[in-house]
Amino acid sequence: MFLLRISEAVIANIKIYPNPVNDQLTISDLPIGTQISLTTVLGTKVFETKAQQSMVQIPTQSLASGMYIVHISDAEGNVYTTKIVKE
Repeated sequence: MFLLRISEAVIANIKIYPNPVNDQLTISDLPIGTQISLTTVLGTKVFETKAQQSMVQIPTQSLASGMYIVHISDAEGNVYTTKIVKE
């Protein structure tokens, strides 16, 4: 996993699966209110949401195959960034 800036408390709980992904990416164990976005490696935003519950599911079936970046930021300003692969 590729990590840029990490809060150990946030990292310890967040799960992102499956990777590589086909139809749906799941992010679980999120604090309510966490901001989540998915971008291409060139920075084009393809998905964005604010977590209303501890699990968010991102539909990926319409995305082109390739690498994407998941950005997760909490209310305290902690940022978690990782790469995923869309098959």
